[in-house]
Amino acid sequence: MWRLSFVTSLGEAEHFAARLEEFCLAVSWFEMDSSDASTHMWQVEATFEKQPDGEWLKALLGTLPLPYELVPLPEIDWLAENRKSFPVLDIDPFYIYGSHHEGAVVIPEDKIALKIDAATAFGTGQHGTTQGCLLALNDLRKEGMLVRRHLDLGCGTAVLGMAMARLFGVRGFAADNDSEAVERASSNIRENRLENLLKVFLSEGFSEQTLRSQGSYDLIAANILADCLIMLASDIARFTTPEGRVVLSGILQTQEHDVVKAYEDKGFFLQQAYPVDEWITLVMKKKREE
Repeated sequence: MWRLSFVTSLGEAEHFAARLEEFCLAVSWFEMDSSDASTHMWQVEATFEKQPDGEWLKALLGTLPLPYELVPLPEIDWLAENRKSFPVLDIDPFYIYGSHHEGAVVIPEDKIALKIDAATAFGTGQHGTTQGCLLALNDLRKEGMLVRRHLDLGCGTAVLGMAMARLFGVRGFAADNDSEAVERASSNIRENRLENLLKVFLSEGFSEQTLRSQGSYDLIAANILADCLIMLASDIARFTTPEGRVVLSGILQTQEHDVVKAYEDKGFFLQQAYPVDEWITLVMKKKREE
């Protein structure tokens, strides 16, 4: 086991953690103590099964903060230890918890409870991008949006797909281009007894034939990265019903304009934005064709 650690700003910490999460056993970031609020810094820690190559890290992260530390770790179940650092997420109407909380908390009967363990797949609900998506999805339900078919694109743990399935009570799909994420998502779907409402596929965008054969989707959630969202704008527009919504996240607030512009060019308009920390979640509504 090896641990990579470095210190950076909050926005960069979340950005680097999102990039690392697909490749490491566990990643976390926490605020360092500082008497000066203007100099608050965050420490990122990522645990790897094998020693990562320095050049590979630089290629993955772009500009790797310096100095950084990469050290071997004693043989401990670091994934289990890391899970303990994830508190319950109680964000109305959702209650997201891990297996390490069982027996230690009382799960509210009036909440939509989802059991999701921190793992190599992204999306335990703790990240600001996921929280923004959950807030957006619940507002769409309260708005009375009619959803007949939904899709969680780039699903990670499938937390958003499961949230849509429970919120709207209709069948949907989840997809990711990483086989380990698909395996984790499938496990979470079974754990939460949602096999009849949610199916997950390995797919690069909409390349999987099953996703394409469904026609269009009333609601698509895509919590990935801004560049990927821009690249997928044409396909997402193609597979969104007239007046359908897309919930887009993984976007730094500084990237909002570029993402909004890409989707406006494809026939959407911005319905609502949800800033959480330095991130922002966008709800784009498709215009009905005249």
